[in-house]
Amino acid sequence: MRIESLHALLSAQLSDVCTPSPHWEAIKEGLQSALLDPNQTVSSLSLRLFSRLALSNVSAFAACEAHSGLTSTVVALYRDRTRAHTIPTASSGVAFKKKSHNALLQVILSY
Repeated sequence: MRIESLHALLSAQLSDVCTPSPHWEAIKEGLQSALLDPNQTVSSLSLRLFSRLALSNVSAFAACEAHSGLTSTVVALYRDRTRAHTIPTASSGVAFKKKSHNALLQVILSY
């Protein structure tokens, strides 16, 4: 269900998806949780949509929402004590064999 929804969002006009409305807030929250989904397909599709928003010339609002959404997700990941052991730190470094480290790098490098 989530995969089909993300595909539908990716095929929609960005100007129809990202507008200042309560609906966008709900969509953005869903996209942020999808970024952290253990299913690689779900997280990749969400990241693609955020990247599309960030790089589009649709509106300044869309670009701002993409960057703030990605940043908020990374900050929430570091604040979440239940996931603290799965993310890289200055002392542990990045382990490229860990799926969570690669996912975090994809989000950061999408900027």
